Amino acid sequence: MAIFNFVYPEALQFFEIQQDLMPRDEASRAGLKILPNKDAPTFKIRWSQDDNNYGLMAFRGLNGRPTKVNRLGTNVFEQEPGVYGEFQEIEEQELTERAAISDITKPIPIDELIFKANNQIIQRQSERKEFSVWQLLLNGTYSVPGPGPNGVMIYTDTYPVQTYSPVIPWSATTTATPIANLQSMQQKWIGHSVDFGAKAKFYINQQEANFLLNNSNPNDFGGRRMMWGNTINNIEAANSYFASQNLPQILIHDLGFQNQAVSGVETSLSQYTQFIPTGKGVLVGVRSDGSPVGHFMNTINLANPGRGSGPYSFVKDSASGLNAPKEVPGKIQVHRGFNGGPILEFPSAIVSVTGI
Repeated sequence: MAIFNFVYPEALQFFEIQQDLMPRDEASRAGLKILPNKDAPTFKIRWSQDDNNYGLMAFRGLNGRPTKVNRLGTNVFEQEPGVYGEFQEIEEQELTERAAISDITKPIPIDELIFKANNQIIQRQSERKEFSVWQLLLNGTYSVPGPGPNGVMIYTDTYPVQTYSPVIPWSATTTATPIANLQSMQQKWIGHSVDFGAKAKFYINQQEANFLLNNSNPNDFGGRRMMWGNTINNIEAANSYFASQNLPQILIHDLGFQNQAVSGVETSLSQYTQFIPTGKGVLVGVRSDGSPVGHFMNTINLANPGRGSGPYSFVKDSASGLNAPKEVPGKIQVHRGFNGGPILEFPSAIVSVTGI
């Protein structure tokens, strides 16, 4: 008696889910809200600023001669932009063999491969920008790295941001004085057209926020109460109390980026780096006229039409002869990059806090 082995398709559902680290566009990045993007029609970044007005009008008295006042000087600043660019390559084998996710009997659409490659590079571009911003805000120094994941710094520029360090770190929850610290930081406005009160934002990571909420010092945060004697148990309540005292608002910024392995291959063992590490914070004041404290300047690039400013993006397709000679084996390269860097037009509006 013959035995028949029936072959039949299995009921199978295939779907994609978000990456473990969700991609974020530039509009959602706190660093690029503090220093918003701005296009520059030049390569180098240069700006000028008049000296501050000092002193009081001199007493003349009746029949007295008025005093001559020297005119204000002008300071000119210049910064070298970083030059960044990467490409991703899709080779002949993948172009030929890879199937569409929705229907494995059909080849994957070329535009889907290009879209994914471009999105990956855009994400890396945004991470580079935000990392540069937070390094500048935390350290007062803007650095341009050399090629490679561990390239040495080939250019640095330092800004005179204000600094503050508490005597007792916030991790010492029984003796730390976070309210007194915020009061001291608030007074950094003196001599500058900047508000470090309730309109200002103090960026810290979640660990530092936990230290604050766990503070039990009866002479400071641990002894403060809300209406009806309620304790302060969350950041929302803490900020409500701080606002009533004209102190900066706490903003938790816990994001960062996944480091790349030395070999250039992303692995699960590579380190995750927070933009704001534990023990540090950034106080961002508000200018009297509401103007930004700085910008991320996107300068001109030869790869853009007419050498325009902003990121460039293009595709070289040697399989189809698009923007490249047709070759065998064919491949596709997705290119993207930008020139630019962050600048602080008003460094006195930033307080770099260490040792909290």
